Amino acid sequence: MDHALKMWDLQTDEYTDIIRQSYEHVKGSKESFPILEVHFPKYSTREIHRNYIDCVRWFGRLAFSKSCENSLILWRPPRPDNKPQQKSFQVLQKFEVPNCEIWYIRFAMDRKMK
Repeated sequence: MDHALKMWDLQTDEYTDIIRQSYEHVKGSKESFPILEVHFPKYSTREIHRNYIDCVRWFGRLAFSKSCENSLILWRPPRPDNKPQQKSFQVLQKFEVPNCEIWYIRFAMDRKMK
């Protein structure tokens, strides 16, 4: 549970190598799989929601996120080359969703609208 939205950069050599290794690891092997711990995200903000965030979905380079605030927010994360003095995100739309103050109500999206 958290009030913050966090993003990690998975395109580094370190990440891509460990992900590749995970597909090659033999299930049931006596040898343990190496764990990669990354304590600090590339980006973090607490400014989009004021309550616990329980669901996030990507839509291309945009993100939809929901909290226990009866709303769903469409926002644009910062660009990788974002300067520190620039605003780090942009809220594009806030959708009111009544009766969603209950924790852990997830949502789904379907590009084919089925």
